[in-house]
Amino acid sequence: MLKTLARSLAVLVLSALGTIAAHAQQPGALAQYVVALNSINVAYLNIRLHAEGSAYQLDLAADVTGLAQIVAQGSGTVNSGGMMTETGLTSERFYLETRTSADRFSVETRHSGGTANHFAVSPP
Repeated sequence: MLKTLARSLAVLVLSALGTIAAHAQQPGALAQYVVALNSINVAYLNIRLHAEGSAYQLDLAADVTGLAQIVAQGSGTVNSGGMMTETGLTSERFYLETRTSADRFSVETRHSGGTANHFAVSPP
């Protein structure tokens, strides 16, 4: 079930990112989703894209809800920012964090010109 949930969330996030990227000309776009598996709500997902000039800020937040809390509890956030170019979004930083009542895990990267110049995982 967790693999199916993870796949469903990944497909939803990717499709939502395509929808939000298409509206990048708006100063701030917000999308809110309820993720369901076989008509059972398993998570809430909020995606916010803010664009100013050629810079963008993308924030995602997800919380496990409903019956899915029997299998997994927690939440996660993703933050990415960078520049919008003619070929797409060019990320300059990326941060991912997952949280449960007992644990916290995060990954952070910063890059420039296609090369990572900072990478951190916590806990190591």
